[in-house]
Amino acid sequence: MKKSTALAALTSALLVTGCATTEPVSSGLAGSTWAGPDHDGGTLHCEFLPNGQMSLSASPGTWHQEGSTVTLSASNGYAIYSGTISGNTMGGTAKNSAGKTWTWRVTRLE
Repeated sequence: MKKSTALAALTSALLVTGCATTEPVSSGLAGSTWAGPDHDGGTLHCEFLPNGQMSLSASPGTWHQEGSTVTLSASNGYAIYSGTISGNTMGGTAKNSAGKTWTWRVTRLE
């Protein structure tokens, strides 16, 4: 991510699941770990690695951030998570190639 994009993301306000917020967007996802309840009753665990790589509940994948918007792709695109970041919370909707959709939300651990 370019420094100007990171700075813009840091100063932007955003919407998460329909609730307005004035918290700054967390920048620099690389090196951070997030977790929250998974749609199937387990725990969704996201580890953001450098260069857009990630581990999503032990499945390899990729991530992309543009401002407050994030897109996570797990298991070679089998599941796509779309959402926004607000402070230490990230969430949105997800869809897999089998057509199942669900909502997701994780909280930054480190």
